[in-house]
Amino acid sequence: GHFFPEYEGHFFPEYDAEINALNGFWNICINVIIGYEIKKIVLRSHQRIGTNPPIIKRVLVQCLTLYILLILLVLGFTYWRWTINITLYWLFLFPFSSFTYLLHALWRIRKTGILSLTGRTRSLTIYFHRILLVFVIFLIPGQCFGIMALVILVVNHTKSGLMAADRLLFTSTCLILLQGGVTAVVAMAFKPDIRTSAKKIMGFYLFYHIQKKRWLLNVEKSQNWRLINAPARILHDKEIIKRAIQNNPSEENILHAIRQTGWALQYGLQDMKDNFEIVLGAVGKWGAALQHASTNLRCNDEIVATAVRQMPTALQFALGGRNQSKNFLKTAGIFEDINEYNADKPRIILSTRFSLGENTSTTATIFALLMKQHPYFKQSFNIYFPNAYDKNTCDPEWTNIGHMCRGTFETCEMDDDELKTGVPQEQRSCWRYAYRYQLEME
Repeated sequence: GHFFPEYEGHFFPEYDAEINALNGFWNICINVIIGYEIKKIVLRSHQRIGTNPPIIKRVLVQCLTLYILLILLVLGFTYWRWTINITLYWLFLFPFSSFTYLLHALWRIRKTGILSLTGRTRSLTIYFHRILLVFVIFLIPGQCFGIMALVILVVNHTKSGLMAADRLLFTSTCLILLQGGVTAVVAMAFKPDIRTSAKKIMGFYLFYHIQKKRWLLNVEKSQNWRLINAPARILHDKEIIKRAIQNNPSEENILHAIRQTGWALQYGLQDMKDNFEIVLGAVGKWGAALQHASTNLRCNDEIVATAVRQMPTALQFALGGRNQSKNFLKTAGIFEDINEYNADKPRIILSTRFSLGENTSTTATIFALLMKQHPYFKQSFNIYFPNAYDKNTCDPEWTNIGHMCRGTFETCEMDDDELKTGVPQEQRSCWRYAYRYQLEME
């Protein structure tokens, strides 16, 4: 408007060159930053250098820098009254220099051969090419139409020139705005992590910020509020279940929560935790509910087997030695008889903390399960998971690093020499000897 005040208010006055320039500038810079981060990750990966995603502080600094540049441009176009030549310079410089940089980044990445359209890098490759696609089809043409409109306004001060410029500016704005929709579609279609995050965010907003508050108010205001009257979608929220049981601790309410979730067994009465049918149903829904069952039922084979089939890591809550029973370890998928290893396959020996105790972390068990279930590792290797084998120790503290035992005949303090030679014996040999045996086995 301030460049050509005589045209103010004509046709599409809101679609002026300044807005187009700022909108295009923002989109271009965002895409360049994404391209830069992808290039950095790929090149460092090619050099076998581990790279974490950008930290929040880095992202905030990048966004803040863009906002500062955007504010400077706004001031330049409005308060400082930059000339039309400077405006054309900004409009031309950023899209084409940025596009040149992205082409250079693509060439550098192509040289590594890491980003291919097959395998694990497929989604990242498509997402990077999406940036180039957006530039070629939307941002570059959009900026070109904006420049053409400004040129027409400079050389043709007629009504027809104004109308042509307005149409070009309208087309330019539409192209720049459309790229946002295309970006969202491509990201949702080809990047499962973005699609999952978007669904979670939408679900989080709709349920936790609206419905959850309403249901919590209903629970608090109502006397003897019954979960059986609640829709199924809210019966997996722990806070609502807890409030409902506090409000109405009737057997009917608690049983309904247990049958729907499994984990609500923790709120059950003692006779419920000792009821075979109730506990069996609970662990069938959520294996880790085994930890809330009575001591007797945590020693029950059928209960333990059901829990482990539903959640392999629930084995840590089994009692009576069942947490290291071969049958249940096989059910969990973490035990393999070392005598049945394929002699043609190399072995992977995992070094992990114990993870089958009630108060231990399940990280090691989860890691072993993922390896044993992965098609490549399952087909190519024998995987030894030491936690799946019941062993003894000559160390009174089991894991004292200062203890002299290093798993050799000379250093192990087991009294029976047979336990320090040959194949380790279940429940008798020292765990350090058993582990060294696996490492040195040909």
